Amino acid sequence: MALSRRLNLLGIVVACLGIGTVAQAGAPSPPIVNGAPESGFPTVISLGADILDDRVSLCTGNIITTRIILTAAHCTDFIPTSMLQAGGRAYVGPDIWSAEYELRLEDRFVHPEYVELDNALDELGEFDISVVVLAEDAPMRPMWVRLDDFSDSDLDSEMTSIGFGLDEDDVSGVKRSAVLTLDTLDEHFLISSSVSNPDGATICSGDSGGPQVALVDGEWEQWAVHSWGDGGCRAQSGSQRVDIARDWLFDQIEAVHGTRDLCKANGWAGDGVCDLRCAEAGDIDPDCVDPVALLSVSEATDISKSGCSTATAGGLSTLLGFIGLVGLARRQRSL
Repeated sequence: MALSRRLNLLGIVVACLGIGTVAQAGAPSPPIVNGAPESGFPTVISLGADILDDRVSLCTGNIITTRIILTAAHCTDFIPTSMLQAGGRAYVGPDIWSAEYELRLEDRFVHPEYVELDNALDELGEFDISVVVLAEDAPMRPMWVRLDDFSDSDLDSEMTSIGFGLDEDDVSGVKRSAVLTLDTLDEHFLISSSVSNPDGATICSGDSGGPQVALVDGEWEQWAVHSWGDGGCRAQSGSQRVDIARDWLFDQIEAVHGTRDLCKANGWAGDGVCDLRCAEAGDIDPDCVDPVALLSVSEATDISKSGCSTATAGGLSTLLGFIGLVGLARRQRSL
């Protein structure tokens, strides 16, 4: 099977400027093959630019903090920072032409252990993941990133892939999505075979860097980053696992936000809404904590006697037990 890295970002910029051409295995195919237009998932954006009076979508990304877009390394590896700042944009909306927002880009960082896919050697590559830093805060609530390690118990899970890839007329720029299944758990990639997906769906050109997400406990979280597919976009695709790059990813979050706490970075802590996912990350959203539960036994007793509360001496242990159950529920969930 011929493997093809999806349209390199710098390569398309070069082609659009008339400087050169981009080699690509296989003929263009529809975006998110056998998928459908997607008006949801507001965090999924097109990474593109306005070039020679034309707007182009180059890759896809997903907003995971108020300032950070998660995408593929092969989308940003060769982009000079000056070019990114001057013309790069994150287009928010169902398509790039009627974008609700055009967010400016400030910088990009590629995983230091990134290894490019090698068609000649039939090697899939490694750590195909990077972050793009926004020059301004994103106007929507970021998407959560999976914190757990993957295991064989995740096989056959239902995932959703979203991207702005090429359509049947060789035009990109419309957000589409499709349901894929996790068929093989590779050391670096979540691999999905079209034959096992509803309507034979798969990712294709321009979907690079887009998120592969799953619905967990009623909320979407990103599991992987679209990385590669077969040349014809008909048989198999692989998306870079985020769990094996977790430490590096949190290094980038800390560099931008000054904290490794996702809830603080995104302004979720103390915003008046209890977010249990903060506990999953090892943090506590103060909006989830009953102040009386944190009092000492004597303090709780005094308050109880005053008639202001019915808190008991077991309040603190109840709180700690609740936090423990949150983590247990995460480990025992099934999709």
